[in-house]
Amino acid sequence: MTSEMIEKRLYSLPDSSLRLGNVSVYSLRRHIEAGHIRAVHVGGRVLIPVGELERIEQFGVGQPRTRRNDGQ
Repeated sequence: MTSEMIEKRLYSLPDSSLRLGNVSVYSLRRHIEAGHIRAVHVGGRVLIPVGELERIEQFGVGQPRTRRNDGQ
């Protein structure tokens, strides 16, 4: 089996950061704690499933901020 045949299924926070365009590891941890990103805890490591990264790449994380119109 070659390395090209092995598909990575779980990404560490630093690897996830790189895949998502250098999002900070701290930001990833905040979103995980808030429940916006699904993660797997293995021992002391926090890993993000590849499917979750694909969802983030396609749809983003959280809700976009909107301006409140108070008529002012």
